[in-house]
Amino acid sequence: MDGTKTLGTASLSGSGQAAYSTSSLSVGTHSITAAYGGDTNNSSSTSAALNQAINAITTATTLVSSLNPSTYGTSVTFTATVTGTSPTGTVTFKDGTTTLGTASLNSSGQASYSTSSLAAGSHLITAVYSGNANNLSSTSAILNQLVTSIILTSSMNPANYGVPITFTAAVMGNSPTGTITFMAGTTSLSTVALDASGQAVLTVPNIAVGTYSITAVYSGDANNPASTSKVLTQIIASITVTSSVNSTAYGVPVTFTATVTGNSPTGTITFTDNMTADNTTTLGTIALVNAEAALTTASLSVGTHSITAIYSGDLNNPASTSDQLTQIITDNTSHTVSFTIAGSGSVLIYDDSFNLVSTLKKGGYTSLPSGSVRIFYFMPTAGSVLTQLTVNGRPMQPVSIVRAIMVEDYVINAVYSP
Repeated sequence: MDGTKTLGTASLSGSGQAAYSTSSLSVGTHSITAAYGGDTNNSSSTSAALNQAINAITTATTLVSSLNPSTYGTSVTFTATVTGTSPTGTVTFKDGTTTLGTASLNSSGQASYSTSSLAAGSHLITAVYSGNANNLSSTSAILNQLVTSIILTSSMNPANYGVPITFTAAVMGNSPTGTITFMAGTTSLSTVALDASGQAVLTVPNIAVGTYSITAVYSGDANNPASTSKVLTQIIASITVTSSVNSTAYGVPVTFTATVTGNSPTGTITFTDNMTADNTTTLGTIALVNAEAALTTASLSVGTHSITAIYSGDLNNPASTSDQLTQIITDNTSHTVSFTIAGSGSVLIYDDSFNLVSTLKKGGYTSLPSGSVRIFYFMPTAGSVLTQLTVNGRPMQPVSIVRAIMVEDYVINAVYSP
């Protein structure tokens, strides 16, 4: 009997003994008695109680990793195996003092936990068995899980075309050595050895405009597995300006269009006219719509203009300035040259002085282009230049001319040369 519970019955042997064996007693202290049933010659009797102590089974927990070292983002499975007497219950997997997760033991005394979220570096993993009624709890030895990762960064992203870009790959792991191959899609940019800090640096001086998928491929070494970084999307931005017609006549509208490549660019475009190094005129500022801005003007003067588009930039795109666009405005209207003689009148006295007032008029212009006006006089026998006046884009001023005029008839005219 275990207390009031019957454990079993056995017959007495010839020596007056009976035995019963069991392995089903639970952990704890049991009050065991033997109750004799008696016979025709002997009365029944019960023994004094025997205190039987049942101790829990000491267990052992072991822990293994499916991949060690592993790379960042790769799934790792930790498996714990508990030895004991038909152990049941749960195993808690820990990273230092941080609980990763809990799993139940299967019929083989094993429990597993998988994760892909371990950060790069060294992780001290343990498995803690909860124990059950018959098995003591136990904790595995520390498993040092190494996680290697590659952190890839760009010195500027997005970046303007023509600006050197520096890519830096940092390998996190167990004192990593080896090389990093920088890739743009499937094209190798270069292979660089890791320095003592586990970094490799590559500067690319000139990347064409576009969007590139940059990765850093680590070669691995004896203590760290080969791995590849996450994709870094590198944007090389630019701004271009075009003209609806690069050569047009004065007064004819021309449209300048600026296009910005980048990361969904917003902001404004300022169009400028650089006639000379020290004379820059702002034509207007236009907001970008779908990465474009257009400005139409008919006010450009006759001559050669250098048009630029200046992008303001935004949170995701750097400010930039386009290359200069050459815009030619041609002369399409007639010139009229006229002059008057101011002095003694149309009849001049010998050795008289007089003024020639020559005016160049251009239809539709408020200012005059450069060129020259030559004043001629003709006598019956020969013709020669009386004087030459230079037009500098402003109305002609009176010019005083003194000549020893002979008694003769004269014909005076003016010729404009652009």
